[in-house]
Amino acid sequence: MTRDEVQLLNDDQLRDLLRLLLKAEARQQGIPLSSIFVGGDQNAADGGVDGRIEWIGDPEPAGWIPRRKIFFQSTAEKMLPAKLSRELAPDGSPRALY
Repeated sequence: MTRDEVQLLNDDQLRDLLRLLLKAEARQQGIPLSSIFVGGDQNAADGGVDGRIEWIGDPEPAGWIPRRKIFFQSTAEKMLPAKLSRELAPDGSPRALY
């Protein structure tokens, strides 16, 4: 999938792509698929977390998943740098995650 194709995706399609990519990487690394969560509502009060992968024990983190707990944010809307900064750091400092 090219950058141009990704830019054409709507919110649901983008989340589906995130889910598919996380599952593919998890399968390749032997990470349980139950370790993956991708939300379904762009407007949900999720603290800015649209997806995550989190597991305990084996396998050791590697490749595109370098830690056992990673959060993802996705948006299908065009976001200028100032709006993106407000989304990720609403009070001027990075948003706390869980």
